[in-house]
Amino acid sequence: METMSDALLPKKNIAVLGAGFGGVAAARALGRALRRSAELRKLYDLIVIDRSAEHIYTPGLYEVATAAREDADPLTLKHTAAIPLEESFSGLPIRIIQDEVLGVEPSLRAETPAGILVPPSEYLIRLRDGGTIRAEYLVLALGAVVNDFGIPGVPKHGLVFKNFGDALRVRSAITETFQRTAQAHIVIAGGGATGVELTGELVSLTRHLRRAWKRDIRPRFTLVEAGERLLPGPPLIVAEIAKKRLERLGVTVRLHTRIIEVAEGTATVQAPEGANTRIAFDRFIWSGGIKPSPVLAGIVVPKDQRGRCTVDLDLTIHGENNLFAIGDLTCFADPATNQPLPSVATIAMAEGSIAAINVLARINRQPLRHYHPPKHTPMIVPVCGKWAIAYVAGFTAAGFSVFLLRLAADLRYFLKVLPPLKALRFFLRSAAVYFRND
Repeated sequence: METMSDALLPKKNIAVLGAGFGGVAAARALGRALRRSAELRKLYDLIVIDRSAEHIYTPGLYEVATAAREDADPLTLKHTAAIPLEESFSGLPIRIIQDEVLGVEPSLRAETPAGILVPPSEYLIRLRDGGTIRAEYLVLALGAVVNDFGIPGVPKHGLVFKNFGDALRVRSAITETFQRTAQAHIVIAGGGATGVELTGELVSLTRHLRRAWKRDIRPRFTLVEAGERLLPGPPLIVAEIAKKRLERLGVTVRLHTRIIEVAEGTATVQAPEGANTRIAFDRFIWSGGIKPSPVLAGIVVPKDQRGRCTVDLDLTIHGENNLFAIGDLTCFADPATNQPLPSVATIAMAEGSIAAINVLARINRQPLRHYHPPKHTPMIVPVCGKWAIAYVAGFTAAGFSVFLLRLAADLRYFLKVLPPLKALRFFLRSAAVYFRND
């Protein structure tokens, strides 16, 4: 029963900034804890702040960018990759604020007689439209943006691929190019998972349009990678299988080739022998890397040379007891290898769950749990049609069975973030686009 003192006690906020994979995982875990505990609900409100009202399932963006003609309506496509936050948080005591975070500032820090600064008890979140919100506990999950590394011409002459709007623009530009010329040359820069999967899906789109338009469309695809291999991270055999698959599809794969400038219709590259050459193209797509959300640059926390905030094993930012950071904007060094973890959804989700556990532990004055990354980071990358390559639990496999494994992984994720019936409907819509495309 609520007492008079309870009623007069002002509630404080727990805030999660960002609704990507890590942010949604943290928010749902915290929401379930508040739903279970009336005492916790008396003390805290849980807020999620994101500029979008949807959680974007980024693996679905490849299908959006290469969707079949009958699925061209943007609203139809959105329903295959965008999960409304209200549906994901249904039944949980979570307040959703659709706004853009401009900055985070600590409240005034106290100082001990010895001159030691005490971590702040609250953080001030500045929003573009909604003023300022105070939070006692804060989970930074703001994600990343495209990083063009300052290469001249990339923003002006290149398409990027990071969000739903980018996927629609890629699809529109590619189909327009194929309508204009039957032998277009498409250059994709960046041989990570994004570049490899997108290249494969563009080949699949070409096959579909050739049948639908009854035209002999014969575009050329070139995938350019500055490093010595595709798909950095998993064992080399995974990269070699992916490369052979792309080459069998007719894709030219150029390794050790760095983009140094992009102009109208041409990309200047530095070849392995060191000489600069030019590659003519009809469309240029940049998938060469990401960098932390620009909001992080204005937050005074320890950062590495790439601008990512460094976190302790419990995912707190060093010196900030109540400030946690997860996902793409962090640099978490694996204790076993001392190497930064890759920016993949599975790690962001695991970090989100640990951050939520540790927020609750801090509230209850209990020891915080360390995050222990997996020995082998799982990866499943479809490469054109009903074919995919996987590296899971130290094993490598490829083919149609791995494509089915990818579909199962999609369904498993939807069941984590949506009520069962809504998860099944979302999965069936997505799978229908998959099969029509492939």
